[in-house]
Amino acid sequence: MAIWFHDIIYTYGVRDNEIRSAELFTELATSSMSAPFAARVREFILATQHSGAAADTAIAFVVDIDLSGF
Repeated sequence: MAIWFHDIIYTYGVRDNEIRSAELFTELATSSMSAPFAARVREFILATQHSGAAADTAIAFVVDIDLSGF
């Protein structure tokens, strides 16, 4: 889910794409997904900002996928 949504909002040169993508995911997930699941996906999406070390191996995997094009 995080892979699908992490760049759902993307504007070149803008620094808040991931935040806006996470907010859109949260809005869409609220009525159809459990709160813990939605929070975890949001955590994954925000990790693709690459602002620090991944909190766990699952997040590191998503970050690696995000960077694989480079």
